[in-house]
Amino acid sequence: MRDPAGIDAARRAAEKTGRSVKEQADDVKEADGCGQIALNISLAFFALPLRFAMKLIPWYRVTRAHAKIQVTHLLYGESSYAFRFRLTGINILVLCSFVFLFFENVKLAFFPVEWDHAMSILGL
Repeated sequence: MRDPAGIDAARRAAEKTGRSVKEQADDVKEADGCGQIALNISLAFFALPLRFAMKLIPWYRVTRAHAKIQVTHLLYGESSYAFRFRLTGINILVLCSFVFLFFENVKLAFFPVEWDHAMSILGL
């Protein structure tokens, strides 16, 4: 070696103690103060929602894929997935009772007071 910078670098490397990496890591841990410990705890606390989301993502993907399969079967009307709408007397009765159940509340909430007499004549 004839380069003075290389000679100095070699001399500095030779003068270093032969401490292992594990001993150096222990020294770094001991040098950590309360601030570093508090930072580690706060980072772990804020990482909890991310960990929870990472647990939910596979469940969400599986559920979404299953729902897409079910909806596709329903839309194409494949066997045991057919959807038919029939207008029967029972359906009309259910629709009328549903309207009657909520129309009183709509009448009281949205129609003006002057219309009360007219509504009572109509039977609404």
